[in-house]
Amino acid sequence: MSHCGLSVGIIGLPNVGKSTLFNALLKDLVAEVSNYPFCTIEPNVGIVEVPDSRLDELQKILKVPEKIPAPIKFVDIAGLVKNAHKGEGLGNQFLSHIQEVDAMVLVLRLFSDPKTALSQKETNPNDDFETIKTELILKDLEILEKILTNLKTDLKRGEKSAEEQIDILKKIKKTLNQSKLFDIDTLDNDKKNLISDFGLLTLKPILIILNCDEKDLKNPPFISQLPKERQIAISVKTEMELADFSDSEQEEYLKSLGLKEPGLNRLVQAGYQLLNLVSFYTFTENLAQAWPIPKNTPIQKAAGIVHSDFQEKFIKAEVVSYNDLTKYNGWHNAKEAGRIRTEGKEYIVKDGDVILVKHG
Repeated sequence: MSHCGLSVGIIGLPNVGKSTLFNALLKDLVAEVSNYPFCTIEPNVGIVEVPDSRLDELQKILKVPEKIPAPIKFVDIAGLVKNAHKGEGLGNQFLSHIQEVDAMVLVLRLFSDPKTALSQKETNPNDDFETIKTELILKDLEILEKILTNLKTDLKRGEKSAEEQIDILKKIKKTLNQSKLFDIDTLDNDKKNLISDFGLLTLKPILIILNCDEKDLKNPPFISQLPKERQIAISVKTEMELADFSDSEQEEYLKSLGLKEPGLNRLVQAGYQLLNLVSFYTFTENLAQAWPIPKNTPIQKAAGIVHSDFQEKFIKAEVVSYNDLTKYNGWHNAKEAGRIRTEGKEYIVKDGDVILVKHG
């Protein structure tokens, strides 16, 4: 697993500010690609650095000249049109691009701009969400038909897992037939793993970006179909302008809007959570670095992200929590205070662990 393994697709109907959002991300937070040698870059793919105050603090405490934040990959996917599942517009291509990403950021238009061509005269984010949701559901129902047919053949051949897979998929199909999204978190991890390779679009985690006017940022017009914590209000136009400001100008302007940080930072951090990632840290005398890993990753596997040799020749690791390292103001003091532990290959890495791998 490379450290750019997981990606977030930015999707939406045409003219909602999707590509502008993508360009704003790249303009403001774009990563120095040479730092991330495993990451593939295509024209519509951007590697973005995750804003991380813990890494800033570690750099200070450890007195190292450089830092490399964790990366996250965003993919700008072509606009979706109604009947995409039947191949309308760039339909099939669009849906296959969604299949390749691990989570979706769905941009809905709430801004007023007389110059933007819209098929409807006014913005209706609930309807737009419904259109996109319907296309994803219809595509999944089509995929499910094929999978279930194949699984019935497997069942006849006596494949043990087929029966359980059919049961789970029938539940999902029933929910989708009611025009609802199936909540994957109602399944335990074993069941999730049984169906993880089928590439169902509606099972991917979704985050909504409400692209609204600046005046609406304080009191966002959330849509009713998804919980508020899965929605972020951003004025993409403002974000593009902010990218040209100095740090102090940015801070002042955000304050005047009643915001603590740019919307893009919130989007990147939310994307990180959406992918179920946590960060651990490594350091040398010159560099402090954050690494993204899925929650519940064993330390030997995590070490392989830093360097493949570390995984193969892993012996043990010294581990301290970020909180302890900062509390005791450095590695040496934390060690003196007995806060640094020695862990074996089965140890599950926790968010904020600072790790020194010992290998053969």
